[in-house]
Amino acid sequence: MRWFSIVLLGAITLPAAADVVVLKDGSKLEGDIKKGASGYVVSQKDGKYQVVPFDQVVSLEAAQTGATTPDGARQKLESLRRSVEYLDDLHKIIDRYETFIANNATTTAAADATKDLATWRERLDQGLVKAGGKWVTVEERNRMREEAIRIANDARRLIKQGRLAEADSTIQQALAQDPQNVSALYLKALLQYRQDQLQAARKSFEQVNGLVPNHAPTLNNLAVVLYRTNQLPQALATYDQAMISDPKEPAVLNNVAEALNALPDELRGSAIAQKVARRFTEQDIDLQREMEKQGMHRWGSQWVTTDQLKDLKAAERQVQDKLDRLSAEFDSVKVRIDNIDREIGENERAMRRLEASSYVRDFNGNIYQTVLPATYYQLQDDSAKLQRDRADQFVQLERLRQQAKVVNQDLPVPKYTGIQRLIDVEGTPVQPPDQPTTKPSSAPPTTAPGQRTA
Repeated sequence: MRWFSIVLLGAITLPAAADVVVLKDGSKLEGDIKKGASGYVVSQKDGKYQVVPFDQVVSLEAAQTGATTPDGARQKLESLRRSVEYLDDLHKIIDRYETFIANNATTTAAADATKDLATWRERLDQGLVKAGGKWVTVEERNRMREEAIRIANDARRLIKQGRLAEADSTIQQALAQDPQNVSALYLKALLQYRQDQLQAARKSFEQVNGLVPNHAPTLNNLAVVLYRTNQLPQALATYDQAMISDPKEPAVLNNVAEALNALPDELRGSAIAQKVARRFTEQDIDLQREMEKQGMHRWGSQWVTTDQLKDLKAAERQVQDKLDRLSAEFDSVKVRIDNIDREIGENERAMRRLEASSYVRDFNGNIYQTVLPATYYQLQDDSAKLQRDRADQFVQLERLRQQAKVVNQDLPVPKYTGIQRLIDVEGTPVQPPDQPTTKPSSAPPTTAPGQRTA
């Protein structure tokens, strides 16, 4: 959670009444609450403000205290009105108003609350539901959802056509009709990712994942974002969920292959890495059997034809021969560096002995240093030459590393690209307008490795 505190200068008098912000981690903040541009501004009794981001808030509540003055009751009523703005359960809203009226029965605020309560009860009697921030009939809500789906489909086509600015505007229209339209939220996340708004894209994909759990494209895309933001264990865990949700999906397995290949050495032995590697191997063996029937074969994180595979294996053998030669030369250079280090160490020890033996006492017992022998300066020159040779050998090592990188790129089709790819608009979940948002619709059938029908 991230919020910012601002210490105000001067004396600030806070109202006696207070609101309560309930956070996702279960904690609560109490104070006078105002809605800001990026979150709720909570004024606390110690004179500090805290800005709580909207996405960290579960709900707002009206805090209850003991005896209340008329002004305090009025402030409580305003707090109550704010607290119910984001509730979508009429029974809870009515219950809160009834509690407020019972606790403040002798105040004018209670009379105003009674009028509010009549409005809420009327909405309940009419069977109204909340949609797009408004209270409407079920029929109106369904029409809004249908309209949101239609608009989201338009946005999907615009993205495919590369008309991203128009798509962004259209997505906002869809979300205005239905803020929980999973299609629009998924498309919004895609656009955010394309604009390198990685944290925003992560939040949007997490929102979709909360609305449609076990939707493999969403999980895949969330894992891609996590990997790019260096959240590697979380990315692997999310890829694992994606493989469970849609076993043997090529787009997911291709990304997992890339992720495992790029994994730092210190994480390769971790429990989550081994778990993901096992699941990948189990699913990929079955997928390879299926793909071989279509004449396609696994090549790193990609798929190639039978003819391509034959040529690539021949090219790989040639590349491996070059790499073996470079490796032998690399090892030889490392041995030379080790020998140089040993010779420099021997020279330094010999020089220290000569220095130590150059100190003598005169007849009066005074210690002085005699002239160092020529051998000392020969050893010094030899060590300087060895240091230059050592530096040259490290340059040679780097040259060999760069050559190895170039050789690895000599393959007509590299095994790994270093890129983990989103499942684009073809993975968009579609939610029927008259169904609760709990499950995604069935994804279109896969037609080629890593691709879905549009």
